[in-house]
Amino acid sequence: MENATKALLIAAGTLFGVMLLALMVYFFRTLSPFEYQRQHSEEAEQITAFNTEYDAYNKRIMYGVDLISVLNKAKSNNEKYVSGNFLTGFTYNTDYLINIEFTINTELTDSVVVSYLSSRKTSTEDGMTELSGSQEYDYVNGKGCTDIKLLDVFNEPANNYFNRVNSRMNNSTRLVTGYYTSNFSAGTYSLLETSGNTEPNEDVETLLNVADAIKQYVKNPSKDINDKLFIQDEAGGTRTGWSSAEWRTALYDLKTRKFRCTDVTYNEDTGRIVFMKFEEI
Repeated sequence: MENATKALLIAAGTLFGVMLLALMVYFFRTLSPFEYQRQHSEEAEQITAFNTEYDAYNKRIMYGVDLISVLNKAKSNNEKYVSGNFLTGFTYNTDYLINIEFTINTELTDSVVVSYLSSRKTSTEDGMTELSGSQEYDYVNGKGCTDIKLLDVFNEPANNYFNRVNSRMNNSTRLVTGYYTSNFSAGTYSLLETSGNTEPNEDVETLLNVADAIKQYVKNPSKDINDKLFIQDEAGGTRTGWSSAEWRTALYDLKTRKFRCTDVTYNEDTGRIVFMKFEEI
């Protein structure tokens, strides 16, 4: 009798275990679709949020400052996925990279404008000479300071930017007024060298890295008024002195131009924007 009772209890326990396991399987199968749907919804929200950030630049008219912004945004995105080792096998998963292409109609220019104090003088009764005014004027027609170098006055931009502008404006060039054609000629540029390549285009990288010096303005720190005067000798050959100088880089030029978005491409697998194209108006 005792053995029969034990056998019955064992059978009941086994049956309960089977029923419990069946119940767990049932609930797992019932809840799985909901969990999948939840994860799918979260992923869709992330894709929408990502695309919305870039759709904001899908305009018919926008300024170069917006183009610079989307270039920097895409650059940061690409650096995040490369440094985060999003790998497929032994290669980077390029599905998450985004490339920005833009076309400019004319070359980008750098400008340096140097100002001086008027050297017009008037004689006084005691033989002293004085300035007739303190108005600043721009150097024109090749007139300029002959003793000031660019690097003595301005901060040098990152990534050897001076190598990208005309040779007249390299490290040994002296300050003169004028607009200098940079090496950023008219044409089409891409943030990434090629589609699927994680390496940024060297020209675009250099252009973006000059942002810390997009516009520099400095004043002559000398307390000697003669250091700030435009003085010409009797032969008309000596020109010295500078009061202030302003340098606007090619990125400043790009910032002020107008563009429009002409193409947006989405990745078929991820649904994310992977390419945008902008053309100068």
